[in-house]
Order: sequence, then C-alpha cells, then structure tokens
Amino acid sequence: MTSQFFYKGQGRIFVHTEKDIARVKKIGERLDPFEWVYMPEDFIAVYPGKTLATLVYSGKFEPDLEKLREACMEEGIPILCLARHQDDGVY
Repeated sequence: MTSQFFYKGQGRIFVHTEKDIARVKKIGERLDPFEWVYMPEDFIAVYPGKTLATLVYSGKFEPDLEKLREACMEEGIPILCLARHQDDGVY
C-alpha cells in the first residue's frame, strides 16, 4: 500500500455518500492547503459498487494519504484510496 499518490500517475479517493465528498475535501484542505490546490476536479467520488471504478490522472496531487485516512476516520468517514503508477498496477 502506498502513502501517496504517484506523481503523474492515476488515482481516486472513494467515499460512501455525496455528502462525504465535501467533508473529505475540507479535511484535506485543512491538513495541507498547498497540496490540495493540485487536486484534480472530481478526484473524490462515491464508490460505484459493483461497476468498474475509474481512476483519474493525478498530476502533481500528492497528499499524505495516511494523515488523510486518520483524519477522516476521526470524523467517521471511511475512505478508499486507489493509486496506479503509469508503469505498474493498482495499489
């Protein structure tokens, strides 16, 4: 498991509800406002369930995922972070 998204890789943060999307953005901006400027649009999404989850090009967006997971869990928001390096598989 990785603690950051890969530079110029693909990734996505999944949550359970639409309401959680705004909550996770707010938590991320509080933890590292500089890094969250680089978050691609629609990077946080509701998990699609049984359908294939699509990833988004992450560019320069490299937040500390461990800190984000911990902060979200403290707020009662479980998140799933998927990351893929352009040369490797999903982590």
